[in-house]
Amino acid sequence: MLAEITVASSLAVLSSELLHRAMIPRYVERGLLSEDVHKPGRPKVPEPLGPAVYLSFLIASLLFHALTGEIAA
Repeated sequence: MLAEITVASSLAVLSSELLHRAMIPRYVERGLLSEDVHKPGRPKVPEPLGPAVYLSFLIASLLFHALTGEIAA
């Protein structure tokens, strides 16, 4: 069970990183930027990338289910 959790977690981190790297330039191209109010000078940063996090969680959950046949709670 520990191996399956490790594989699913590793894939979640990797997919999140790759999705963020793929989505950030698209957000910048489309002008989906907002001010970062917590940094000096309030630089423009891409809007929150919730879809990338959601997809990463979904991928990890489906992989965990496929490997173990269990549904993580």
